[in-house]
Order: sequence, then C-alpha cells, then structure tokens
Amino acid sequence: MPKLPESFTIPTGSDYDNLVDALHTDITEEGGANFYLGAVRYERRNHQSFYMKTLRPMAKIALGMEAMQVDKKITIDPEHKIANAAVSGMLFGNAMNEVTYPSFNQKLQPYHNLFVYTNLMGEQKDAYIAHNKIATLKGRRIGYRAMSNFIVGQLSDASLLKVDSWSESLIPNPDYRPYFLQGVGMSLFAAWDVYTDLMVEDGREDEVKLLDDLEQDR
Repeated sequence: MPKLPESFTIPTGSDYDNLVDALHTDITEEGGANFYLGAVRYERRNHQSFYMKTLRPMAKIALGMEAMQVDKKITIDPEHKIANAAVSGMLFGNAMNEVTYPSFNQKLQPYHNLFVYTNLMGEQKDAYIAHNKIATLKGRRIGYRAMSNFIVGQLSDASLLKVDSWSESLIPNPDYRPYFLQGVGMSLFAAWDVYTDLMVEDGREDEVKLLDDLEQDR
C-alpha cells in the first residue's frame, strides 16, 4: 500500500464544503450539471481503466439498492432509476475525491466495496442488524444510507443546496433525487474509509480517532 504524504489530512466538514464550492464553480462554468457530467463521460469514454476502476464497481454497489425479482438476477425496475441516480451522484463524489486523495483510483481503488460500520450507524444500528445487514435489500439500503449520511451530515446547508441543484437537471423525477445525494455521500465515504485505514497503517491513528466524535446526522 502506498504511504501517504505527511501533509495529508482526512477531509472533514469545512473541507467538504470547499470541495463542493470548487466543483460547483466548475459545473457552473460548464453550463450546468448535465453538461458537466456529459463532459466527463466524453473525456473518458475510451478509458478502459475508468470503466473498470470507477464506473463498473459504482454500478455494482448502486444496483444493490434496487429491488430484484424473486429468484432472478433481474431488477424489478428495468430503468434502474434508483441505481442510475446513485451512480450519477457517485460520479460527482468521485470528481471531489480525485482532487483530494493522493494516488486515488490508481494503486487504491475504493469503489470495489462499500463497507458498512455499525459504530457509525447511530439509531439505525438495530434496524440494520434486524434486517440481516447487507445480505438483504433492506439491510443494504439502511447500511449504505447510514454510511453516506456520515459524510453528508458534515456538509453545510449551503453545500447541500448546491448538491441538490446538481441533481435537478440530471434527474427529472424528484422522487429519485435523494439517491443522487446519497450517491455523492457513498462515493466520498468509500474514499474516506480507505484513506483512514492508510493513516492507521502509517501510525496516525490518533488523527483518525478524532473523527469518531463527528456528528453523523443533521
């Protein structure tokens, strides 16, 4: 595993707000979230590594939030509206991860797993365990949302409004826009998880322990 620069610190509330501000500026200059996402896809359309390291594992996680037909590996919703909204949000989270974390998605590829930690779940812990954790659709939905909320809960109201505005042009049905916000949080959490582990390996566990006191819910 790569060793982190001594100057690296794990982002928290104000850092995430600054990341949202910077990305919002880029989105505005591009003409809106729809155009920004289109530009990202155009730029990387022939990058096999982007598909394998980023898009495909994101889609696998997001599809885990879709209801499936009984005894079949087919989603009930053929349009995958929940998963598509979540993946869109995860791509915006990925844009912020890329400017935050060293060696991101090169030696380290955080999207292949989204780990759920019961010590970060607060009041959702009992429901998560009762629904058999990530082994069931309900458990995954509870767990993934709780991990997303661990990051989203650190955003200011102004940042949340900006993120919500990104989803408006991308997701016509407002019922699915919350999954976009959840996707942003899931993406940021996946990176947070991998890099906090690295900090522990580097002997900087005291810096990570300080994060246990962060407010999880707004």
